[in-house]
Amino acid sequence: MIKNDCMRKSILTKIAIFVILTALLFLQAGTAYAEEIVLDTELPVRLTDWEETIQVAQFDPALGRLLRVETIVSGKLNGTAKFESLDAAPAEVTVSMTSEIKLFRSDGRFINSAHPSASFTDAVTEYDQLFDYGGSSGRTIEDLIAYDVSDTGILTNEVDLADFIGDGTIDLTVSGAGRSRATGAGNMGAAFSLGTSASMTITYIYEPPVIDIEKHTNGEDADEETGPFIKVGSPVTWEYFITNTGAQTLTNVTVVDNQGVTVECPKDLLAPAETMTCTASGVATAGQYANIGTVAAQPVDEQGVPQGNIVTAEDPSHYFGEEEMTSCPTDPLPDIVYLGGNGSRSGPQLTFELPEGYDVFIVKRVRPQPFHFAMEEGEVNEAGRTVYTTLPNRWERVWACSGDCAFTTAVAEEAIEVGQFTAGSQIHLVMIDDDHDDRVDWWAANDPAEQTEIVTEDGMTVYLDYTIPFDAFWYFSTMDSIGLVKICIDE
Repeated sequence: MIKNDCMRKSILTKIAIFVILTALLFLQAGTAYAEEIVLDTELPVRLTDWEETIQVAQFDPALGRLLRVETIVSGKLNGTAKFESLDAAPAEVTVSMTSEIKLFRSDGRFINSAHPSASFTDAVTEYDQLFDYGGSSGRTIEDLIAYDVSDTGILTNEVDLADFIGDGTIDLTVSGAGRSRATGAGNMGAAFSLGTSASMTITYIYEPPVIDIEKHTNGEDADEETGPFIKVGSPVTWEYFITNTGAQTLTNVTVVDNQGVTVECPKDLLAPAETMTCTASGVATAGQYANIGTVAAQPVDEQGVPQGNIVTAEDPSHYFGEEEMTSCPTDPLPDIVYLGGNGSRSGPQLTFELPEGYDVFIVKRVRPQPFHFAMEEGEVNEAGRTVYTTLPNRWERVWACSGDCAFTTAVAEEAIEVGQFTAGSQIHLVMIDDDHDDRVDWWAANDPAEQTEIVTEDGMTVYLDYTIPFDAFWYFSTMDSIGLVKICIDE
């Protein structure tokens, strides 16, 4: 019978060995940036023996440094065998075919080979007096097929690799040879037709030019928000640590920042594994700040001439600009009192008198949207009193304010960023228009949605005092539409 099961097991075993060896070789390459280019060539079935020259594209050195060349040769045998036993006694006859597919360089140096083989065995009777490759004493076996995949050939020597590097092609020679035989009977006639085909896989394993950037803000590798907390107006220093992590020298190394800050670098040429530090500076602005540093460079050839594609890398960094809060009691909270208001646009116009000792009116309006607070000086009436009259067809509420009333923030179902504070600090604020018992306010640490402490006080004017229980970035969150007129801190 045909030994196809054994043949298939042999092919699977070789493929498994190839995968394992390839993985080990990648681990031994000594680089985390190895890439590959795979080139396949196929030759059709033809009768043996034959030889053909193929052209394979060379590795473009502009892509990086060639580490090794791997070769795999696959061979297929496809034949027909005929025999007729001429013996006077029964016999067991075996026909076999073997082929050898070889890959050479153009100068004749051997590279790799595959060896497909197949056989067929059957029992026949004594000669049946008909020489027809059939009957009881003969057989005709068509499509006798076998496959084989070579082990992976590996070239790492610089001299060997040099032939494969360039911007043209390299000539390789492929040959296919075959042998056929029949055994088992003393007298026998046999005829064979043996064809072979081949396919070659050439893989270039190379290390591309690679560059890396790590950006720090005031000494912190702040890839994620919030980054370091920096007082508004304080200096900010950015450091860009640039490393040539590839195997080629890089030139024209430049660093830019997407926020437009000027980046200065000590040089523009980096040898493999060399590192340099670039710097930039600025002044902290309020709130969350993010910028991205990007480095670009070009590899050079052995003569120092720039070649190949530009390589780039980027890295983000963050900081949070803290507003300087008013210190209590140096600048105490304003004195605010609620005067009243109308509850609909169809309500009557109302006039309010500024109480003695108060400086300005604070008016909440819902038109134009969104709702907002405005300071109104009011008008002096005939009696010499300062008054404010609500606008016609408007929904308005009115407060009187004394002291520093300039800081007015409208908040609707969101969080106010108060700042980073240590345990024991005290936050003082005055809140207006918190008129719904079922709309919760709370203090939150680090995450504005996580309630650290519920605020139970509510009303048209509320003064809150809160002692920070632990170090964190603090928020005041509300489900109502309120105004925060002033915040001051005791640290």
